[in-house]
Amino acid sequence: DPLLALAAAAPLPAALLVLAKDHRKALELQRRAGDAGAGMAGLFSEYVNGLPTVKAYSENDAFLGRLSAAIGLFGRRAAELAASLAGSIFKYELLLGASPALMAFGAAWMLSQGSLSAKDLILFIIVAPALLSPFSVFEALWLDHLRVKDAFRRGEGLLDAPAAPAFRSSAIPRRLDISFESVEFSYEPGRRALRGVSLSIAHGGLTALVGPSGSGKSTIVNLLLRFWDPDRGSVKIGGIDILELAPDDLLEMAGLVSQEVFLFSGTIRDNIALGRKGAGSDEIEAAARLALIHDSVAKLPMGYETVLGENGQGLSGGERRRVAIARAFLKNPPLLILDEAGSGLDPINEAALQKSLSRLAQGRTVLVVAHRLQSIRRADHIICLEGGQVAETGTHGELMERKGLYAKLWTAQEAAKRWRLGRRREDG
Repeated sequence: DPLLALAAAAPLPAALLVLAKDHRKALELQRRAGDAGAGMAGLFSEYVNGLPTVKAYSENDAFLGRLSAAIGLFGRRAAELAASLAGSIFKYELLLGASPALMAFGAAWMLSQGSLSAKDLILFIIVAPALLSPFSVFEALWLDHLRVKDAFRRGEGLLDAPAAPAFRSSAIPRRLDISFESVEFSYEPGRRALRGVSLSIAHGGLTALVGPSGSGKSTIVNLLLRFWDPDRGSVKIGGIDILELAPDDLLEMAGLVSQEVFLFSGTIRDNIALGRKGAGSDEIEAAARLALIHDSVAKLPMGYETVLGENGQGLSGGERRRVAIARAFLKNPPLLILDEAGSGLDPINEAALQKSLSRLAQGRTVLVVAHRLQSIRRADHIICLEGGQVAETGTHGELMERKGLYAKLWTAQEAAKRWRLGRRREDG
């Protein structure tokens, strides 16, 4: 019956209007609660990872105060969101609940007028709930929409990021002569990391990048591997601009051993096998022997099947570095980049690491980023950076004769070797 159908459906537009009216406010409250939750989770993760440092400097109470404030903020934001959503859902359900009352009022009037039989009324009462049943769960879908909308908002920054320019040819350089031509780069506006850098790295040689912290050494590595693109200028390999190289081809020809070694949660075998897909057990073991890590792995109860924790937990710092070197051996790249690979190691581990790296460097184009100048004394070419610019270049002997920045850094490091911690004895 059209009249009864109208009575049953009459509250629906008003109920949907309630959710539509409250939608923008609900999205804003969801955003605020989500941001507060992300801040709380990030601070908690930072606290757990930095707990030894926090306790060593007696900052535990201060950090716990910050964490408590973050938890409190999330609690308030979550409570605001819950209160607002509860009010919206209550109004929605209340309006939907008016449908049976309106239907009963209409049915009573029609019965009094004789335009509706009792049999038809009973049938209508049975089938009418099906009209609104889809809308009885609509509020749950609305709540899911709010959460998913906020989740997508967090990913929009990545999705909207400009894509790297597509490569323009399939050329692969035969030689690995690397050149930076008037390269400028900034990680953020107003703070240039590189200022018109021009330099050359010879094919088949060992080139070292040195300089004070913040001089641009790691930035050059990032640009060479195209983790970033220069703001101005060009980076070329074998005379070919790396923008013309397919990203997979560029990364395939390069092997990186950095100061920040990253190992995945999984077996030692899996971490080494990352160097080349489909590598067999014999190849993995051979790479481990070359990297001088095989003996350490063999002593473990599960050997290469030993499962590592997050970022290689279960191995020492030196062992993690050598696993990363074994990965590079397995990849067998023609271009090898060593970015502070020996930093933070004790003398025994550093000596073993240098021996592994010397093997790995044979027959390759090698770029070394180093703070310890003693380790690159025999480099074929040394590039000294300062303030994002090339200060001077040459061999160790040539740079020492010039008595410039490199000579000052060398003298300072040699003087530091003689430094001893102690209390000066007073005469008499």
